[in-house]
Amino acid sequence: MDLVHPDERQAVWERYQRILAGEWTPDTAPIKGVDVNGQTLWSEIREIPFTWQGRPAVMSLIHDVTDRVRAEEERKEKEERLRTIVENAWDGISIFDEDFRVQFESPSIARMTGYTPEEWTGSRPEAFNVHPDDLPSLVSTLESLKGQPGAVVRDFKIRYRHRDGSWRWIEATGRNLLHDPRVKGIVVNFHDITDKLLGEEERKEKEERLRAIVENAWDGVIIFDENYGVLFESPALSRMTGYTPEEWKGRSPAEWPVHPDDLSPILSRLEELKSRPGSTISNVRMRLRHKDGSWRTLEATGRNLVQDPRVKGIVVNFHDITDNVKAEEALKVNEERFRTLIERATDVVIVLDATGKITYQ
Repeated sequence: MDLVHPDERQAVWERYQRILAGEWTPDTAPIKGVDVNGQTLWSEIREIPFTWQGRPAVMSLIHDVTDRVRAEEERKEKEERLRTIVENAWDGISIFDEDFRVQFESPSIARMTGYTPEEWTGSRPEAFNVHPDDLPSLVSTLESLKGQPGAVVRDFKIRYRHRDGSWRWIEATGRNLLHDPRVKGIVVNFHDITDKLLGEEERKEKEERLRAIVENAWDGVIIFDENYGVLFESPALSRMTGYTPEEWKGRSPAEWPVHPDDLSPILSRLEELKSRPGSTISNVRMRLRHKDGSWRTLEATGRNLVQDPRVKGIVVNFHDITDNVKAEEALKVNEERFRTLIERATDVVIVLDATGKITYQ
């Protein structure tokens, strides 16, 4: 009994007492034991009763099954680990038989659809609450998988109606393991992508809205790279300059139709802007020759967003102030003409404001 594990000794002793009392069966029994180093061993024992020197005795046949028991324990641990992972996974797992009936659903199906795994088990695709427009595609995908043992179909998307009545999107990957005796089914892994798609739609709407604003804005937007190559220009540039966006692309600064007196200062300000990421320059004026030969005056504000991964460029917003400049110049001319007339007049000239206060004499 010394080689029997302490936990088993009482049971083994009682088993021997029953055999000696005539209660013998030919079955083998697993016994936990210990070796001389105290390590746990497992054996299968079979007892044969007989008479020894006129007294009842028991002969034990012992077979070491330690490796087999340990392998079985490891298998059970792996199964339990896998079951825990599947039962707590955020994504879902479905297994269909060759008739596309649900054989297994992971617990996450309840969170995604509002229906328990038990409510899904045994169902066919027609009962999955799949959107009518997507059902033919789903059935076709399953049929295709069924005909190709080991085949995989990735990232197919379908809509289905949640128990609360809302439509949800899932993205799935399926694999045909009908030929695998351990599975005998088509395994589909899936996850809910509704929020992701809604986010993409919102992002696209925002992009379209921004694009519409930029394309229809009266002011212009142009983006340069670090070498002043044109990355983007809004349609307003064509209205202001007469040149199409395509005609602007690839032009070096020396080829810009900027007035010779303004080109060097403009390039100097751009160099200053380029050297300071995130910096801004404002109210920069320049004269630019329109395609029709006339000179136009633009006022611009620039910001260095080269290090911003969403832009990666120098952004310049500008608007045409030609009419304002001409009006300012005309006003100056009129003021000078008025001043000259007043200063040369022989009569006394007095200017009063609305309160009667003298403002000029």
